[in-house]
Amino acid sequence: PYSDAERESWFKQESEAIGYLADNNYSTPLLSSIADSRGITVYELANKVINNVNSFNSECGQILGEQQKKLDEL
Repeated sequence: PYSDAERESWFKQESEAIGYLADNNYSTPLLSSIADSRGITVYELANKVINNVNSFNSECGQILGEQQKKLDEL
């Protein structure tokens, strides 16, 4: 359900979230705009982004592992 533009921004969102959570003075032009539009803080959004990244990576890892196992069986 994600637009191409949104998917293309994921790496930038992740980068800004990591930077911001390490140092709240880190520049977050993309996250700031998104957070302002959503009516939440950059801190809240950065945590949502990181939680989504972690969930995606976990699920992706499981799928890739299953795929690789099937390839090994061939």
